[in-house]
Amino acid sequence: MSSIKVDALLEGVREFHNEQFDTVQRLREMVLASGDPVREHVKFGGILFSARADFCGIFSFKDHLNLEFSHGATFLDPYGLLRGAGSLRRHIRLQQFSDIESKHVSYYIRIARQIADH
Repeated sequence: MSSIKVDALLEGVREFHNEQFDTVQRLREMVLASGDPVREHVKFGGILFSARADFCGIFSFKDHLNLEFSHGATFLDPYGLLRGAGSLRRHIRLQQFSDIESKHVSYYIRIARQIADH
């Protein structure tokens, strides 16, 4: 179940970045389906998801979305899609709905969730 703040953020995406809304919704569905329990809340201007620990977030920008992974620097990245240079976080940049499949998002969500559960 989403919170009032998550609902408000989603409405903002729908209003100001309507072309991203379906992608955000599908990403959110995938993360929420990654296992129980998943909590979601608004933080850093996006939706942050946590299980035993924070594990990913969805952030909307003017012309793209980032699916951010809290411990992405520790992931094996067989597809070479993770971006970022910090000590922990990495993200995948998505510009259209079809990027969800072509950029193997389900693989990265699964890895993020496994790390969060341990």
